[in-house]
Amino acid sequence: MVGAVARRGSGAAGSTAAGISGTLAPTGPAGPPAVAGPRQELSAAARAAMAKGVPAQTARGYAGDWQRFEQWAAENGLRAMPASAETLTEYVAWLTVTPRPRTGRPYKPSSIDRAMASIAVAHQAAALPQPAQIGARLVLRGYEAELKTTKDPRGKVRKAGAATPRVLRLMIAATDTTTLIGARDAAALTNGFALAARSSEETATTPHRERESDRHNRSW
Repeated sequence: MVGAVARRGSGAAGSTAAGISGTLAPTGPAGPPAVAGPRQELSAAARAAMAKGVPAQTARGYAGDWQRFEQWAAENGLRAMPASAETLTEYVAWLTVTPRPRTGRPYKPSSIDRAMASIAVAHQAAALPQPAQIGARLVLRGYEAELKTTKDPRGKVRKAGAATPRVLRLMIAATDTTTLIGARDAAALTNGFALAARSSEETATTPHRERESDRHNRSW
């Protein structure tokens, strides 16, 4: 009897285990293989390739701007990465009133604009959303208006000098005229020089001219 009960019990346990196993086991044809998620970090080779696309002077300026922002954030108990829109606005407001060690005067609007760009680039490189610039832009706009009202030299925009024939020849020589885009750019340079036109005026004379970003967007 004991043996029969034991055999009956073991049979029940076996059928229960089989039932659970059958319930958990997938039924029907196997699904597609798992696909790896998006890469979270760039490889060293990709970062090095990206760095080659940034001019050395620009890279140095961005690095200095980012270091100053990180230091300011640490001193004020704020997070630099990722930064919030409020943090960026506070930083821009601070730049408009804080004397620079080298000049003893607050930053120029163009320098502040570059600092904002460096913060945005740093967030993009880290694959993080960049802070919204609406508040910071309003602060910068008010600062520019104040400098113009007081006729402060920092509010003046430095204008580039007119191109000379020698400069025009150098620009055309640096253009690949064997391609359609290069030939177009060379013709636009020559046309603009002959008309003594600004870039906006020259663009207006060629309404068919298409920006690279527009062409790229349409291709999608």
